[in-house]
Amino acid sequence: MREKNYFSHDYHSRDHLRDIRKDWKLAGVGFYWCLVEILHENGGSIKENEIEEIADDLRADFQMAHDVVYKYGKFQIKKGKIYSSRVIENLQKREEISKKRTAAAKNRWNGRSQGAGELENDEEQDSEKETAAKATTETEEDGESESLSKAEWYKGWITDRINEMPNELNGQDEFSYSYLFEVRHYIENLMQMLPDDKPLTIGSAKIQTGDFWETISHFFRDNDTLRELSEAIQGVEVKCSRGEVRNKQNYLISTLYNTAKMSGA
Repeated sequence: MREKNYFSHDYHSRDHLRDIRKDWKLAGVGFYWCLVEILHENGGSIKENEIEEIADDLRADFQMAHDVVYKYGKFQIKKGKIYSSRVIENLQKREEISKKRTAAAKNRWNGRSQGAGELENDEEQDSEKETAAKATTETEEDGESESLSKAEWYKGWITDRINEMPNELNGQDEFSYSYLFEVRHYIENLMQMLPDDKPLTIGSAKIQTGDFWETISHFFRDNDTLRELSEAIQGVEVKCSRGEVRNKQNYLISTLYNTAKMSGA
């Protein structure tokens, strides 16, 4: 599954694109935003000689593409590359967000694994929960405030861990990789299917989606917890194959949540 990312789009950005719109109507504005997306996807820059190919791929007029890049001062050109200072700022902030997620979660797991005192451990968990609730990922950009919900924060952290764990598992037995491979699409499918703003019914309890993903993050601590996740999913599949489960998604959600709680989440 392609990783989901986004960049902010200011309410009145159309005013800043008035010259493009005047010369090339909405086609020019559309090409501008497509180019901004491409810059984000390519780390903040593209080669000048790629513009013709991009215009062709987008079925855009080449003269229009050339004007959007060079005429209106929206992009910077240096050493044969096209940049956008705004895009670079966005990517830097995204990197900072990712580092904060990882650092906050590692502090939590390290406190547990080193046998930190109960008070210290509680303080660490409270600190992480507060960080997630406020979305430590809040940023200020052009006077606008962006924040992630608790569910988005933990889903982002889990995604980061899924991408990081192959390096951490390097050199371990081949089953370590198989666990991650097996569970990844289950977790990513749940991320797509579960709405962040509706509570989940687990047993007789209503669980907020943010609390659910916080609990599921427990499985991405290390190889042992990853194995627990894999075994829980396999158990669900076995019961489904026997016809013992009516609603696979609901049963999977309940099983993963309860397994994580029993494991110490």
